[in-house]
Amino acid sequence: MEKYLGIILIVGLTFFARLPDGQAKSFWQTPAVLGESTPSPTETLPINQPVTTESSFTQKLEEETETIFKKTIYEDDPETEAGDEKVLIEGADGKKTKIIKITYSKDGEEYSKEIISVENLLEAWREFVSGKRSKHDVQEFSLSLMDNILSLHQDLTTLQYHHGGYEAFNIFDPKPRNIHKASVRDRLLHHALYRVLYPFFDKTFIADSFSCRISKGTHKAINRFRVFAYKVGENNTRTCWILKGDIKKFFANIDHGVLIRILLRYIPDFNTRWLLGEIISSFSSARPGIGLPLGNLTSQLFVNIYMSEFDQFMKHKLKAK
Repeated sequence: MEKYLGIILIVGLTFFARLPDGQAKSFWQTPAVLGESTPSPTETLPINQPVTTESSFTQKLEEETETIFKKTIYEDDPETEAGDEKVLIEGADGKKTKIIKITYSKDGEEYSKEIISVENLLEAWREFVSGKRSKHDVQEFSLSLMDNILSLHQDLTTLQYHHGGYEAFNIFDPKPRNIHKASVRDRLLHHALYRVLYPFFDKTFIADSFSCRISKGTHKAINRFRVFAYKVGENNTRTCWILKGDIKKFFANIDHGVLIRILLRYIPDFNTRWLLGEIISSFSSARPGIGLPLGNLTSQLFVNIYMSEFDQFMKHKLKAK
């Protein structure tokens, strides 16, 4: 995946450098950011824009775009006017809650409910536990499986869920990689989220994206490459030049703000946004707000969503074939 994305990135940047300043600025504009880990002092929620995807997420949110100060705590309260503030906890810190009044579509609510449903958590457990039953932490979690799943479901329903820490270790495949493993509870949630969101986002990716996708992979990528090679080389009668590239430390350099801004365009549901923010902000690499952990199933989906923006730019803006 890194090599494939690197090739596209280097070629794309060559074209991008030729774009007018206005067009370039509109593509790489400063993103909105959720969560307290961002170094930016403010964040903007594009909640007045219609979501035009062909999915059950389609919804128009009924608020003006507003700048919200960092460390604001969000709460959807249908009985309170949008933009009002109220004291959440009495104390010296003066912590307050910003009221974000959002109208959800029925489908949007159903997506949120489907992710955290007990049925989906049980199916996610069945998929997650495959090949891991001998692991000590998995066995410990399974001893009180229903109690643990119901507890997780309750925390998600009441928005009390907080992602835990990570266990770090190194592997060689063949080059060294730093892996961060979340707890069984958190990894179970990753699978539950992936089961619902992957089928939707997979339809938004270009056909020539092959990494971390069902029914894709390295062999099909090579076969697709052969098609292009025969076409450009006119059935091996012309010399073809290939640019091989790589994105250095790709996962470690994912910008949380850019990623969340992309996700906000597709997902209007407040609860789903909150959950994605909890998972994304649970890890940072070299500096706050940067990096996704190698080891999370959700990271595989997030990086595809992240780079899909570039793929779409190359295909539909620059018309690269």
